[in-house]
Amino acid sequence: MENPGSILQEVPQHFNLVDITLECVPRNPRIVEWMRLMKNDRGQPLVRALREGTERMRQEMHKMGLPPPSYETVENTTVTLSF
Repeated sequence: MENPGSILQEVPQHFNLVDITLECVPRNPRIVEWMRLMKNDRGQPLVRALREGTERMRQEMHKMGLPPPSYETVENTTVTLSF
């Protein structure tokens, strides 16, 4: 998966989620806070916790015996899930 945005913390050009824990640095904290207050049709917040996405990816890959997601931040941010 490739994203034209950058990671808003200092990270090496190549790393994986075992080596580095990504901090949550929202680009627009007001939108994130609004999404925490808003509920979906089941009454659950649109955003439950910050940093839950990268931590969940790492845990699920580990459960399946797969290597952790790897990142490359040379031009864009690229995340690779190996199977």
